[in-house]
Amino acid sequence: MRFGLPDDFEIYVDTHPHPIPSIQATTTPNELIQHVQISQLIPQRAASPIAFQFSQVYDAIEDYATQLIQMKEMEETNRRALLTEKVNLHNKKAEVNIASLVDKTSNNLKVQNEHIQRVIFVEKERIRREEERRRQEEEERRRREEEERKRREEEARKRREEEEKKRKEEEARRKAKEEEEKRKQLELQQKKQQQEELKRKAELQKQKQTESLTDFGRIEKEFWKYKKDIADIKKDIVEKVNSNKELKKNVNAFRRKMNPKFGQLSKSLRQCRKVSNEVVEMVQMTKNIDLAYKWVLNFIAKAIIDQAETEIIVRSASAIPLAKLTYTLLTTFPEFDYFLTARFVKKCPCIIGYTRSIDTEEGRQQMGWKKKDDKWEDSAAYDERVSGICTLWAVMTRLTDYQQLPHYSFEASWHFLARIANTNRQLLMNTHFSLLCSWWEAAAVQFLQKYGRQGAKLMSLISQDLILSVADRKFPSATRFSTFGDDWSETGKLNSIAEMDP
Repeated sequence: MRFGLPDDFEIYVDTHPHPIPSIQATTTPNELIQHVQISQLIPQRAASPIAFQFSQVYDAIEDYATQLIQMKEMEETNRRALLTEKVNLHNKKAEVNIASLVDKTSNNLKVQNEHIQRVIFVEKERIRREEERRRQEEEERRRREEEERKRREEEARKRREEEEKKRKEEEARRKAKEEEEKRKQLELQQKKQQQEELKRKAELQKQKQTESLTDFGRIEKEFWKYKKDIADIKKDIVEKVNSNKELKKNVNAFRRKMNPKFGQLSKSLRQCRKVSNEVVEMVQMTKNIDLAYKWVLNFIAKAIIDQAETEIIVRSASAIPLAKLTYTLLTTFPEFDYFLTARFVKKCPCIIGYTRSIDTEEGRQQMGWKKKDDKWEDSAAYDERVSGICTLWAVMTRLTDYQQLPHYSFEASWHFLARIANTNRQLLMNTHFSLLCSWWEAAAVQFLQKYGRQGAKLMSLISQDLILSVADRKFPSATRFSTFGDDWSETGKLNSIAEMDP
């Protein structure tokens, strides 16, 4: 649409009321400006017929523009309403789709859960059947073993009866022959046989008395219990401390302070008490941190055993101050028994009566042998190490300055001797007699004072009968131990390590 003035629109021109002089060539700009009048321009409607027509056109244009704007606004309103309706429709569809998806997901989860439950049920049923099968197999195995055991016992009984029968028949034939030869010789022979029988019965009686104190199955369980304790200490204490840098730094500082204390022990009882008090104070300082406290107790237990391995075998008298320090720690800190006893049994299992054949790698490991560069230590070095440990332990068993503890008492010494005496002769080694030598020097005097005649019988058994039972194997330590027994039986004196000074 175009807008313009009508063709017959009249134009009026205002004339100036005063004539302007003609411009001459000599007229200056200032002279020309003087004749120009400036006044405010006020719009005025021409007083002509066309003015009304113009006004109508103007009004028509304005009305049309107003209607056009209103129409556009209405279109915009309708467009927005339509858009809103579409958005609402889209939202409803989205809600429907979401609800459908939720239902579908729930159904899928339900199906999966049902499937999982079925799988779990099937697996439980399989496990139950497997356990039932194993139980039945175990029962069958035990039944077969029991039948085999009964069969072997029956065979052994029949064999014994047959042997006994043969022996009696042989005895009867021998006696008949001797009677035929000479009556006097028969009487002498019968007297000799009676004496031998009495001796055999006496030996059997001694064997039964000591065997009544020995349950090697229980001893083996006890041994494995201490082996487990060592593994638990490593896992629950040592490894946890190693993973904590700050705590490891602190306990290492404690170790550096503690190590010199063991070297300060001497034959002086006063010095021993002083060092013991200092060690107790140092340990007390760690009790507020449980892990550090346990680590310290384990470290001290290892340090004591290491000291016994290296120093006591050279100077047996050093076992007494070390034993007193150790017993002080045991009575002050009851938890120390757990760490110390496990360490004793690991390094020298014979102190609880445990013996294993060393013909295998496993056997040597269980008996505490050391291995370096894929080579086992020399048997002499092993005997020296465990003898040092046994000396320390034996001294602890005869200390009466403290309330005796089960593993470090006269009773423990009795068990030690009886169990070695009852050990299978095929398992006895030079080590056992080396340990008996160490025990004899460390505790025999006090042991004899404690148990009197009964103690003397047990000591005679190990120093005479036990040695005779392995005489054909010629153990060097057995020979040495026999001299201890001979000296005692001849002079009544016992070899003993020197006591401490006041």
